[in-house]
Amino acid sequence: MKKIIVLSLALMSVSAFAALSLVVKPLSGGECITALGNIGKIVYSGDSIYVYDAAKTLVFSDLLANVQHVRFSDEQPSTPTGVEDLQSNNATKVLVYPNPTQDLLHVKDAQADVVRLYTLTGSLVQTAQTENGEVQLNVSSYPAGSYLLLCGNEAFQVIKQ
Repeated sequence: MKKIIVLSLALMSVSAFAALSLVVKPLSGGECITALGNIGKIVYSGDSIYVYDAAKTLVFSDLLANVQHVRFSDEQPSTPTGVEDLQSNNATKVLVYPNPTQDLLHVKDAQADVVRLYTLTGSLVQTAQTENGEVQLNVSSYPAGSYLLLCGNEAFQVIKQ
């Protein structure tokens, strides 16, 4: 049976979130930055992710395996004009390694007190407290597959072998 996860962003007050954006960064480079007030829904279906705006227009889609991270930011939507624009953003430099992993997953330079590991169906499988921005997660007992690691306003795909 094919599972589809739909995240509808029915915001209580669009003006309260007007300064926030969803940032999706594919492994190929660049970023898709969309103001939260303009997002209609985010869909994870099969092995792909789709982001639609409020007018139901597809603004981003790719295989989840090709997505480096998804995060929320106060960056404003813009179109990069060159390499300098991509390198000058203030993205955090959270390190999540090794990925893929078989046993221990290391998180360094986390900007959050807690990290959470979820299955792609949305089930919370582990919560860990960071210490000085670092934490190790033991994932050896989890089934092989893809997981979502939430660290502050960033999300990382983690593959357990």
